[in-house]
Amino acid sequence: MKKKKYKILKELVSGGIIGFILGFSILFIRDYIHIPEGFVKLPFYINILIFIFTFFLAVTLHEFGHALSFISNGVKMRAIFFTIFALIKEDNKWNFRLTSMKTVGGIAIPDIISVKDEKDFQLKQKAFAKAVIMGPISSLIVWIVLTFISIVMIKFASSIYIRSGLVSFILSLSGITIFLLATSFIKKDLVIGDFPAYKIIKSDRFFCGIQFYGYGYLSSQPEKSRDENTYLREYILEELEEKYKNKDSHWFTLSIIDTIIVEYLAGYLDKLPMIIDNYVSFILENPNILSKIRSSIMLEILYFHIIMLLHRDESTREKSFELYKNLKDTIEPNTPKRKYLFKQIEQNLGIRDNKDYLMDRQNIITSDVHQIYKYFHGYYMDEIKINEMI
Repeated sequence: MKKKKYKILKELVSGGIIGFILGFSILFIRDYIHIPEGFVKLPFYINILIFIFTFFLAVTLHEFGHALSFISNGVKMRAIFFTIFALIKEDNKWNFRLTSMKTVGGIAIPDIISVKDEKDFQLKQKAFAKAVIMGPISSLIVWIVLTFISIVMIKFASSIYIRSGLVSFILSLSGITIFLLATSFIKKDLVIGDFPAYKIIKSDRFFCGIQFYGYGYLSSQPEKSRDENTYLREYILEELEEKYKNKDSHWFTLSIIDTIIVEYLAGYLDKLPMIIDNYVSFILENPNILSKIRSSIMLEILYFHIIMLLHRDESTREKSFELYKNLKDTIEPNTPKRKYLFKQIEQNLGIRDNKDYLMDRQNIITSDVHQIYKYFHGYYMDEIKINEMI
């Protein structure tokens, strides 16, 4: 009942914020500013260019809101992606890149190499929460400040076309701000908006732990992250013990299990942790969970890695071929990621020689957000080691 009330309250608040922005903009334009005739006479492409410029500006400032909050709370930045552009820190220098991102949004990635102890964990958790919520706050501040400045300029501008352009800018900024705030409420497997993410970060230490662990892969020193992240790894394994008792199969849990399996396959761990071994057995004993993993675009990689894991032990090698057959019968290598994983599994099981293909870094695709991760060395590190070994 409380959850239902909270959900209703959240929807009312979010609807109120968006409604306020939209309503204020409409009333202001209608009652306070006399829309000049030149506005409707402006070339269509000028209004389109104003909208595009405003969109780039709004998204960029939204992501820089995240980044500046991280920095102000003692966390260095690794990269800032905004629409088709990115700033990535490499060798202590910031490099500007034109990216191939297939999204109109952005992402700010902190440079978290490791978590040293409990105090460090708590500091980073607080910084993480503040940085996430600062995105939509920044969007609101930008909207208020730039709208106010535009209003002042409209009042003093003598050119009807400058005034018209400013009106177009206000309308564009208002619509884009509504869009950014609306997307901040999204909660899906691959995409978690700023507002639900803030709530999760504040209340779910396990989620924070696996996020920090993942940032180690993308950090400026991924090898160092492997060596120094012992506290975080131990914490995650302890949490997995509790998850296992509750037979938890949430995608958070399954994704970090896959991460640790990969570390073992790559040779970073001398022995697979017992809890991971127990979880793999639990998955294999539950056809529904195994089927869910195999049919999930995001989790299917775990299915491939379980096959590779089983093939390492002679006593479970037959099971690895059984799972591979089921995989071939249900999944087609119809995406770049699946193509790579099938090539890797065929090499591992001795079905086909794909060594040359696997050793070409350009073919390594293990994530559905490859367009972002491909710029980081740590993203390829484990896969290169695995491919050298098989």
